[in-house]
Amino acid sequence: MSTKYPNYQFEWLTELQGDLSVHETTPDFESFDMGIPKHLGVAKMHSEKLPLGMTLFHGTHKFTREARGTLIPLTKFEGKFPELTLSIQLAYGGQFFHHENIPQKSIVIRPGFSLFRYSDKMDLTAYLDGSDDSEMIGVSIPRTSLDLLIGEEDVTVLLNALKLNAPPALEIHKISSAISSIMMSALSSHLVGRARKLHIQGKILEFLSALHNTVSSKELGMAVDKSIGERLKEYLLSLNGKITTLDEISVEFKLSARYLNQAFQNEYNETIASFLSNHRLLQAKLALEKTQTPMKVISANLGYSHVNHFITAFKRKFGYSPGALRR
Repeated sequence: MSTKYPNYQFEWLTELQGDLSVHETTPDFESFDMGIPKHLGVAKMHSEKLPLGMTLFHGTHKFTREARGTLIPLTKFEGKFPELTLSIQLAYGGQFFHHENIPQKSIVIRPGFSLFRYSDKMDLTAYLDGSDDSEMIGVSIPRTSLDLLIGEEDVTVLLNALKLNAPPALEIHKISSAISSIMMSALSSHLVGRARKLHIQGKILEFLSALHNTVSSKELGMAVDKSIGERLKEYLLSLNGKITTLDEISVEFKLSARYLNQAFQNEYNETIASFLSNHRLLQAKLALEKTQTPMKVISANLGYSHVNHFITAFKRKFGYSPGALRR
């Protein structure tokens, strides 16, 4: 698996520091001053390369009384990734303002409201609110690493839930402190070297797992399971007996078959296959009661390969044969 790292370019807006690049050949751990004027405070950042091509940034910003109420220009920031990459930025104090160019948005990041980006590049100008001390953690995770850590289907579910399924995409989502604190705990270890990197990687995995769980518990405020369950049912009923498969439904909804099936089961206490089977048999019962359509035709219209299969399923469902109903 490739372990290439992204290239980051910092162009400091304070003019007190020279431009900075973080790329494939820079050291695994770097710490640097952001160069804000001393009368306004001190801002420091460190970057750390992790296994699987992941990168972590940690910034702390302490301001003087003179900085209160001041919007402090910080940096023009560009990033280029070897592949589509999930980038997350979490605030643990203060406020951060971005003018984003990919895609074009102006956003605010503050505790409880985090940035999620899915793209192969970034281009932004960042500002700090000097009213309060601030702290942030940013992490970038290549798509191939995401697939390895939590599985391709669950990654697809997560990206769809975060509205990042059409890159380049950028969204702000409300995240509980219980989840965001997991990432902060990654930095609390006294481990060093490879052990430290593995500890941080483990915390990132724990964070991703907790974030994924919020999709079904609705902590992101998206009501994902219910809305998809209802949409699924409407779609299945609109087929009017037309035969379909889970793979075809997956393509229609742009979500994994496993996730769609679980979402439907959570909402209606039965699988999609069970719902379709029961619905087809109810349609057959109605046709037998209200029309003189031959049983073979009803069976074929509902997708049964042989009329005997239809008779067996009908009897299992209702306790009597379709012939007995007609008699």
